[in-house]
Amino acid sequence: MIRVGRLTTALAVSALLSSAAVAQEGAPVLFEIEGEKPSYLFGTFQPAFKSTSELPAVVSEKLGAVDAVLEETVQDQQAVQKYLFLEGGKTLKDVLPEDVYATVEQRLKAKGISMAQLARFRPWVVGMQLTQLEFMAEMQQGVGQGPALAKVIGSKPKTGLLTFEQAAGAFAGAAMEDQVQIVVDVLGKLKEWDAAGKKPNSEWAEAYLSGDLDAIYAAWEQDMTGESDDLNKRLIKAMYDDYVDLMATKIAEQVGKGDKSYGIPVSSYLLGGPNSLIKALEAKGLKLKRIGE
Repeated sequence: MIRVGRLTTALAVSALLSSAAVAQEGAPVLFEIEGEKPSYLFGTFQPAFKSTSELPAVVSEKLGAVDAVLEETVQDQQAVQKYLFLEGGKTLKDVLPEDVYATVEQRLKAKGISMAQLARFRPWVVGMQLTQLEFMAEMQQGVGQGPALAKVIGSKPKTGLLTFEQAAGAFAGAAMEDQVQIVVDVLGKLKEWDAAGKKPNSEWAEAYLSGDLDAIYAAWEQDMTGESDDLNKRLIKAMYDDYVDLMATKIAEQVGKGDKSYGIPVSSYLLGGPNSLIKALEAKGLKLKRIGE
């Protein structure tokens, strides 16, 4: 259950993957939204894969020409802090099963990190950190789309579409037993990737480079899938179905009206699958066309 799209911005959890540089194979995950001035919806790949670090030229061109940027999440550090830490003086040792705690401690120790540094964090945060720490070297090198996007749109006016609670509620507001299961699932995924000699989310990265929207969604869903079918369904509903509905409503309120153009970077998995953001926006009357097809 490894989700990195919306939360990476809010929590500064950014780089997760690395690989040899490979060119974009399929059409860029970029859509034009018709309007008095066109806006552009770009499917991002937040994990710091070297192969996705360089933006296609057309993406830089189109996003560089917009007037403003609509980000997925409002930057609200106070709201973020509210959901980071355990309450009542509790630590991870109080909420994680003994064997899970020991496995987390072992993985942290292998990275030169003391368990005490994460002891007060909620389990869902630790689950994300476990994956992030697999790529410390890449993070230190600034690998990923983040730096490239910042160069293109960094100075433009920005508006967040969703609150942190709306964007991260599936994790941040989860019951403690669900948060513990998230950690168990992350540890399970890491064990599988270790055994296969693969970097986390490798299939997702390959799908992104292919430009196949449904393959991108399928790879994300596979990486999300954990031991509990019930939890899988609830998280996917919150992070995909419900999230798409919220995003489509917010985007439709802003785009295609007046003389302002927007760049809209969103997690790429939202643009594929059975209930994609593309379909939801079209259902609200917006006209989209993919660039580069």
